[in-house]
Amino acid sequence: FNTSKEKFFFFWSQEFTGVKRDYGTRFVNMPTERERKGDFSQSYDVNGARIPIRDPLTGQPFPNNVIPATRINALGLSMLEFLPLPNYHDPNPNDVHRWNYRSQYSGGTPRRNDMLRIDSNVSPTFRLYYRFGKDRDNLLHPWGSWQTGNINYFLTPIEQLRYGLGHVVHATKTFSPTMVNETIFGFTKVNRDFDLLDPSVAGRANLGNPAQWFSDPDRYSDHGPSISFGGTPVNSVNYHLQNSLPNRYRNPVYSVQNNLSKVFGSHNFKTGIFIERTYVEAPLAGPIRGSFNFGRDTNNPFDAGHGFANALLGYFQSYQEAQLRVDSKQHYWAAEWYVQDNWKVSRRLTLDFGVRFYHMPPIKELNNMAATLDPALFNPAMAPALYRPARNAAGSRVAQNPLTGELAFAPLIGQFVPGTGDPANGTAVGGVNGYPRGLYTRPAVSLGPRFGFAYDLFGDGKTALRGGWGRFFDMGQSNPFASAIGNPPLSYTPTLYYGNLDNYAQGGGAIGPSNLSVLYGDHATPSTMNFSLGVQRQIGDSVIDVSYVASLSRHLYLRRNINPVAMYARFDTANSDPTQPTRPLPDNFFRPYMGYGDLTVQEHVGSSNYNSLQVSANRRLTSNFQFGLAYTWSKT
Repeated sequence: FNTSKEKFFFFWSQEFTGVKRDYGTRFVNMPTERERKGDFSQSYDVNGARIPIRDPLTGQPFPNNVIPATRINALGLSMLEFLPLPNYHDPNPNDVHRWNYRSQYSGGTPRRNDMLRIDSNVSPTFRLYYRFGKDRDNLLHPWGSWQTGNINYFLTPIEQLRYGLGHVVHATKTFSPTMVNETIFGFTKVNRDFDLLDPSVAGRANLGNPAQWFSDPDRYSDHGPSISFGGTPVNSVNYHLQNSLPNRYRNPVYSVQNNLSKVFGSHNFKTGIFIERTYVEAPLAGPIRGSFNFGRDTNNPFDAGHGFANALLGYFQSYQEAQLRVDSKQHYWAAEWYVQDNWKVSRRLTLDFGVRFYHMPPIKELNNMAATLDPALFNPAMAPALYRPARNAAGSRVAQNPLTGELAFAPLIGQFVPGTGDPANGTAVGGVNGYPRGLYTRPAVSLGPRFGFAYDLFGDGKTALRGGWGRFFDMGQSNPFASAIGNPPLSYTPTLYYGNLDNYAQGGGAIGPSNLSVLYGDHATPSTMNFSLGVQRQIGDSVIDVSYVASLSRHLYLRRNINPVAMYARFDTANSDPTQPTRPLPDNFFRPYMGYGDLTVQEHVGSSNYNSLQVSANRRLTSNFQFGLAYTWSKT
């Protein structure tokens, strides 16, 4: 069927690229074999002084700095045993006690690219082509990225599998010498999956199977909790994997467009429509597997003075755990249609004008997992009470319930008093109780007019005056909406202070004011106005071009805190901390929206301007050689 070699053509290519990245060397302090047995007699700070280990029950140092075997907590020991033994002794005497474990890693990043294109002249009036592309770019990295979390030693690399693909079908049909139709179908997909290369090394059983507060069937993994040990010893190991592991990201985009052109005399009319549907599936999670901090805290009555010793005794500074893992499913779509006319008014003047219509509704979360604070719903009388600072009979700084006078641990200062007010005061969930699913609203249709002209100034075809103006609308960023997914009241992350590994699971944590990123109200659709005016002049074999071009962007995202601390409020004696009169209370005690921290509103009210003057000259020296010069002055 293709013997003439004029009906069917194809092109195919494939590329492989091998890249290896050196992630450098990291040094940390691991618990030694002695310390895992309770013997801290050889545990020193960077200056070579022995770090005293205090008995939380008596307040006195343990004899010989050794914790009795009967006092060792089994779960705390399991967490220390999970960590590798020291493998490094620094030859520099000044750094002998600074670190004892070294990690090194080089990770491969193989890449592959495939492309296929097929063209077919189906008939003299019908042409068709199909293009397929696929790109794969995998990574292996041990630390230092958001995918790995906050882990500072080599456990097993994070394997990140990334690939994207795209399909395009383009058809052109000529109905007559004056009418042509163009149709394009497109589909693209970006996938990203990452998890530990060897997930078994992070199994919860490896850390002693610590209990959890919440039973969330969507956690997807049995990875153990995060553990950290503060600043004593210095450079302590930190085991904190990315909370959303295993992470599965999907971003398919479907589009279709059709353009119809028709010539009527001196008019060239064109009309068309474009529709795009986009989905984004991505996990969002806080510390869903739990997070233990065994670091030193002078306010902790059970602090032993050493992070590893605290874990071995079973006492922690804090434990927190998020209520649920949110797998967001965001969806948005846009429809655009237009009409335009290219009118050759005369031999010297051509006009272009038209209008494009945009329908761009807000992004939506299909599972109704986006929430926001709306000032119109906030009731000051429903704000929860906050624990206030006070002194106990011994003069120690503690937290006090302002309603009952009951005392509690100092870390609860500024946290909610249980059973008071509404922790979700003023919040709304998108798609629930009639609240907009996208949290805010936009105009149903936005108009983008266009105008342009070209005029032969002297009628000799050598001097042209050109200009144009157009307004273009855009969906805007998706991140502001994504940051509202999982907001309270959908999920909280309670924190338990000064607890013990033997009984923390029977207790509960405290919650307090949250810093939220919020969206609400009526938003304009982001837009850009582009315009230009220029003169082109042919002088011999050279063309001189002088143009002024500008771009004005409107209704861009602007971040604004609607819950700030008032100017000079920290110096107002009414806001003084009664336990430390020279210092103010924490900021959350005197914000406009009590019960919240920073409330960062994302609004479409920003703008930016860009202007430039461009001068260029091109000269054709021979039939196959051209020389050009250009100068641009710009201002933003």
